[in-house]
Amino acid sequence: MYKELFNNAKQNDLHNFQIMEITTEELDIEIFNNQIDKFETSDITKYIVSANYNNKDVRIITEELNNDIINLIKEQSEYIDIETSNDRIALEDIKETNTYKINNPSKIIERMLNLITLKNKYPNIKEIKSYYTELITKRKIITIENELYDIKKETSFSTEVTVTENNNNSTSYKSKIITDDSDINIEELTEETIINATDKLHYKEITNGTYKVILTSEVMGSILRYFIDLFSADKIQKDTSLLVGKQKKKVFSNKITIVEDPNNTKLLGKRLFDNTGKKTYYKEIVKNGLFIQPLYDSKTAKIDNAELTGNDYGEISVRNMYILPGSTTKEELITKVDKGILIDSVGGLHSGINPINGNISIQSEGYYIENGKKKYASKLFILVTNIMELLNNVIDISNNIEFYYQDTASPDLLLDNIKISK
Repeated sequence: MYKELFNNAKQNDLHNFQIMEITTEELDIEIFNNQIDKFETSDITKYIVSANYNNKDVRIITEELNNDIINLIKEQSEYIDIETSNDRIALEDIKETNTYKINNPSKIIERMLNLITLKNKYPNIKEIKSYYTELITKRKIITIENELYDIKKETSFSTEVTVTENNNNSTSYKSKIITDDSDINIEELTEETIINATDKLHYKEITNGTYKVILTSEVMGSILRYFIDLFSADKIQKDTSLLVGKQKKKVFSNKITIVEDPNNTKLLGKRLFDNTGKKTYYKEIVKNGLFIQPLYDSKTAKIDNAELTGNDYGEISVRNMYILPGSTTKEELITKVDKGILIDSVGGLHSGINPINGNISIQSEGYYIENGKKKYASKLFILVTNIMELLNNVIDISNNIEFYYQDTASPDLLLDNIKISK
């Protein structure tokens, strides 16, 4: 089929004809208390077919690959206004050598069902929901000259625990994701979640004010996801990024260095090449507070006469972009706070973060800190800041970094002068 498609593409004057084949094998298990709510396996293949026709770049996503795709590309080109050159990007030969397989689920199901026995130790447990996923993703790019291949595996476990006391309920959620076949200690993670939920049964309100604030790795990684476009050449060219005109200028605290490390095989967002087949590479986007490197796709690179950065994923985006860790432990960050707040959970990010003006106003919960120790749990308060203020008010950075997403991650950050409201 591939050979026939390439011949038809050539006969129809389609340039740079390219097929990305994406296959995902997945195992999903959900347990509610001691019952299996979901057990599913899947093996799905989809294709991203791209070409240049009449100087128009066209990209089609499909689950079926046949000769109809040639006519569809030609039809879609009529709706594209922007003309681009049909110069070919020279692709390197990239081939992943690792192999992975989905593990036998019987043992993990047994362990998940056994989590309900934690009620013997924590009788206030009302319910335990647990989720386990193994995902193998294979990407193959086929061109007339090259065949590129990339594969990765990720395993995740999440637990949501509700505890009760005197008709009051409290729920906490935690997750862990790994990129190898090592074990996730699901029992330990669930017990941490139970303790966190129990702490928040006895929460106290925090008064409005300006505090020192610790954002945990998970929280800061979640916030950073909404500001990927800060570094996008497309948004900068359209004057919709806060970093317009800021390249090579100081934009954040000199403690902040932000890198992208997409071809690191140990990290969750590992990608050896982007959707065009451009090889990815380690890069410093912000170094010691200076904005160094905008992120380009082929269109924006031509406008700025810049080099491609391997960030074309259908739109300009990132894989494994993170703030470099420091040397302080999370526990040591807490000891540096006389009066402040540790935020370990946030909600409503989609509505509470404006990526254009940078404003952040999100519902939060965590712990009040006094004299360097967590004193009591608190929730139902609002973190009010701006991404520029947040990343300029950094006092210290932990050496702990967890990856919960394929695009962004962060260590724990200790911040000064951050507003908290009810």
